[in-house]
Amino acid sequence: PCDLERMVLAILKHHAPSSSDNYGAEWWLQTRPEGVDIHYDKDETLAETFGPGSFPYVSTVTYMTSGGGPPTLVFDRCYANNDDVDAIKRVWMSHPRAGNHLAFDRRFLHGAPSFFSEGGGSERVTFLVNIWK
Repeated sequence: PCDLERMVLAILKHHAPSSSDNYGAEWWLQTRPEGVDIHYDKDETLAETFGPGSFPYVSTVTYMTSGGGPPTLVFDRCYANNDDVDAIKRVWMSHPRAGNHLAFDRRFLHGAPSFFSEGGGSERVTFLVNIWK
């Protein structure tokens, strides 16, 4: 396996329960000069076909570079919440620093809005791994 595949395996082993082998991971490397819109991680095909769809067991972001681009924001708003109920009470922020690893509840709203860009002129490179059951 290549270095990225070894990282996937390490992240999977760290976040999936050790008592089960029924977990897998989807992963991708993302390079962006700008931010990432606020969104929920979900199975897009199921969501388009049947509604809400299913969500990963856990979502992760690992920064491959420092500076450049906005931080990742994670809001305590779950996909199942009605937008007219429950105001967002907490926001977590993870700054783009090489090696920073963020894991969060798969149902939480998150993104990296360009408005919060830290500048620097370099691209935001992240390694994204979602753990699925």
